[in-house]
Amino acid sequence: MTMTTTHAWPAAVSPRVPEPTLARYPAASQPPQPHTAAELDRLIQMLRASRAETIAIGHGRHTASAGAADALAAAWTAGAGQVLAVVDWAAAAASWLRPAQRLAGSQPDAWILADAPAGCAQLASRLTGQPGWTPGRTSASPA
Repeated sequence: MTMTTTHAWPAAVSPRVPEPTLARYPAASQPPQPHTAAELDRLIQMLRASRAETIAIGHGRHTASAGAADALAAAWTAGAGQVLAVVDWAAAAASWLRPAQRLAGSQPDAWILADAPAGCAQLASRLTGQPGWTPGRTSASPA
């Protein structure tokens, strides 16, 4: 038996994000770029300014996203912070509910999502309960 698919999805694009939404954010369909040391430092500053002590990190399975998550976890724990969960998800997942539940279940002070904006959008909408969440490259959201 041969299985055929009717749609081919690029690795960084979710079949769950409607095309009109992606069209408003052209960069959302691009693969994630590696984060820089300056971006990591700024993220740590933002988390400290928000008085976060515990974080949960979510990331897509792209190498750049996983690398960013690993770098953040190492930097955060080196500064005496605590990482409660590190959760990954597939770009073409049928649902982001399980990863969102795993991130939220640990009740961190902040969630950090490392992925292409299209990958983060669905998970963030589950976490925040706001279906109109606007994709962005890097963000720290208080829980």
